[in-house]
Amino acid sequence: MDDYLLHELGRSLYSLERNGAGLEELLTFHRGSSTDIPGRAVCCSKPPVNLTVLDLLVQTEGLLSFWASEVLACGDGVVGPVPDGIAATAAWLQRYLDVADGMPWGEMMAEEVIAQARMVASVVEPDSESEEPAPPEWATCQVAASWAKQAGVQVSRTTVYRWAQAGKAATTKGDDGGMLVRLDDVLARAGAMRGAVSFGVGQVLV
Repeated sequence: MDDYLLHELGRSLYSLERNGAGLEELLTFHRGSSTDIPGRAVCCSKPPVNLTVLDLLVQTEGLLSFWASEVLACGDGVVGPVPDGIAATAAWLQRYLDVADGMPWGEMMAEEVIAQARMVASVVEPDSESEEPAPPEWATCQVAASWAKQAGVQVSRTTVYRWAQAGKAATTKGDDGGMLVRLDDVLARAGAMRGAVSFGVGQVLV
């Protein structure tokens, strides 16, 4: 992993540590109190779950837990157990960036965590002045699936892999020899799944 990617991985883990609690707070819709609308009674029932945020939270927790288990299994001197929760797991992973840096899967981990951190930040900090990240031309199956989900289509990493194997998405090899897929092809197929014409790279994803 080059120094820039390692730096971005560290920044992204810090971003997830900072935004983890905020994502959990967004898990439920906020209902107005009786003071918001005169004459309206306070609703005492449990507020409904925001399923979009729940999906993102579960996906983020799963991604961090997976890479934390890889670090724990492969790194000498790594102290477990891995803590629960996005913020705690992200903080734990920051302590072992050197382990990820020395592993053949380190670059894939960095790409997936960076993409996930950007999506979480776009939800937790929608008014942030930072520029929206431009979709990459090539990405791992997991990162491509994350971009498709951001576009509004539930696509799994396995589905993207099948598209690549069937020749429905162009592929190339990354610096580590791993397979990368053309993101434009994946988003176009994802768009077809929901009746859209195309989600070209560089276009605004809605």
